[in-house]
Amino acid sequence: MKKLTYSALGFALLGASNLVYALDCASQNPQGPQAILECIAGNHGQTAEIYWNNILFSSSMALDKFCQTSLPSDATQAQKEMYVVGCSVQKGSYFSYANFIAADQAMRTKFGSNYTFLRSSDYTINLKEFANFLATLAQETTGMIPGMKNQNDGLYFRYENGALGPNACYDYSANPTDRAGTQGRNCANLGLSSYKTGYYPKSSYVVAVDSTTPSNVYTGYVFDGDGEYMLNTSPISIMFPGIPEIIASLPQYKDVATKLLNPLVVASWGNTLSGFQWQFMNQTIDPGYWIGMGNLQLTGDSMTKFFGWYSQSFANTPVVTSRNLQDFVKQYLQDGVLAWEGGLWYWMYRVNGYGLPTLHSIISDSPKAACHDIAISTMMVNGGCNNYINEDGTGRKAYYQFFLAKFGMTMTAVPYELYGQTYNSLQCNDQIYEYCK
Repeated sequence: MKKLTYSALGFALLGASNLVYALDCASQNPQGPQAILECIAGNHGQTAEIYWNNILFSSSMALDKFCQTSLPSDATQAQKEMYVVGCSVQKGSYFSYANFIAADQAMRTKFGSNYTFLRSSDYTINLKEFANFLATLAQETTGMIPGMKNQNDGLYFRYENGALGPNACYDYSANPTDRAGTQGRNCANLGLSSYKTGYYPKSSYVVAVDSTTPSNVYTGYVFDGDGEYMLNTSPISIMFPGIPEIIASLPQYKDVATKLLNPLVVASWGNTLSGFQWQFMNQTIDPGYWIGMGNLQLTGDSMTKFFGWYSQSFANTPVVTSRNLQDFVKQYLQDGVLAWEGGLWYWMYRVNGYGLPTLHSIISDSPKAACHDIAISTMMVNGGCNNYINEDGTGRKAYYQFFLAKFGMTMTAVPYELYGQTYNSLQCNDQIYEYCK
């Protein structure tokens, strides 16, 4: 008897339930997003790309649709300028399946078996991680199209246009100690060079810039007020050798004994970095560019950290020591493969504080079953539970349920105990973060 492959078996069972499809793919345990989607789509008689464009998302109504429409007549000057920068190329293809797979394959080529996105030996865990990833992307980029909320309407915006709205600019001091600026005036007439967004980095966020070409930012280091992030490792790492002199006078650092003076000592924290000087992060690009961008809407220091990591660890050999951050941000807005690489970096290699895990290490590798659902990923991405469940029932949890269903799974709460109390994996709260981290 001729042995049936998973594809042939899938077609033979087209009338069966989603559970049969999932079990069929589970027996194959395909590795990586392309193989997983090819298996699932094959069971529906479709290619992976068609499944991406019509089932998981909607190419006709959602995928990069913002850049395929015209701005309204009352758009702000900053919105008009950003639309020209961010929607000038790859209209409709920025979030494409091909770009996503190209980014995943580039990561796999670079890091080999150390890159394990959706490559667990447990197929169920792979599907949960995939649903977490897609739900996060969908919530971050959705157009919230009426009648399609929390279904396949994700990946609508490639950048956060609303952050440049008529009432969204701020007045900050030259180098604010926090982001509590007052609402700005005349927002509608401000261009990208003067529009200060709600993501404008405060003064404790600093980088090193080329002394002769200040627009070129050193790619190996970011100080975000809590730690010194070394960007030449995957995941990125944190050290505490001291405080850059440029911010040493800030009140929160008045008792810190060790200061990092010029000439800079960075990288291995034993080498002198000649030809660079400290600079406030908020001075490295036009203020209007501090908005969410890409499929995970990278903002502020996350974008700067990805910029450094990409230059140090991924894109080039030898390492690019410094480059123009604003040019990189423009490239990120226009190159869907780069944007997917940013999203995968955020998921796989970003850490957000000393001793903290990556998203992937929790959702895929944690031995605690309650740490594989959407509540913990929401806490780790948002720093809280905003947009987890909205008043109208939409939110990340609803997206998660949608994608799990497409993968033939049911969203089921997993109970856990913490300090004598019982909670579950679908409750977004501080307890899930404490339990899982």
